[in-house]
Amino acid sequence: MGEYGYDGTSVGAVSKAAGVPKSLVFHYFGSKATLLSAVMTQGAYRFFDAMRAAQADPPSGGTHTERMGWYLRTTADVFGSHHDFHRLHTILMMTGDSADQGGVLDSIREIRTEGRRHMHTMVASAFADLGPEAAEAVAAELESFGMVGIDGSYIGERGDGRPMTEQIDRLTVAMVAIGEAAAAAYAARVS
Repeated sequence: MGEYGYDGTSVGAVSKAAGVPKSLVFHYFGSKATLLSAVMTQGAYRFFDAMRAAQADPPSGGTHTERMGWYLRTTADVFGSHHDFHRLHTILMMTGDSADQGGVLDSIREIRTEGRRHMHTMVASAFADLGPEAAEAVAAELESFGMVGIDGSYIGERGDGRPMTEQIDRLTVAMVAIGEAAAAAYAARVS
């Protein structure tokens, strides 16, 4: 499905690739859409497990820019090693290929929610030296923006060949600037 899209992949092709009868695929999943939902969920678990492992020992010193850059670069590295999952996820989000069946939209929403949660954690850690309340305020401001930036960097690399890491460096600068402005606004509100 990651290679040919949802509509371009038959259950027969899936059963042949898996080396099992088509009836077994239907027995366990009931439909192609339910199979896709399971594939998306499994891919998301693997991706977020890899993210947590790659970011298990974040830097504690340095500047916001250095810490945020480290988080975003490790994110780009993990994206690169989970290409099939992200390709399928992006295709489904952009085309809606039968995404209203079999829990696929629910899977996409759960994946996006977990992604925002993870981005929130990364940003709060990068800005932790401001104190927990300010770091949380900055993270709340940047969690969706950071995800959009990562998504765009990934799509840009696939579309125009510009390395994701090149865009990540720009995203880091933008996120830190917005984060510092959000921190200043938070400080003004609480003082």
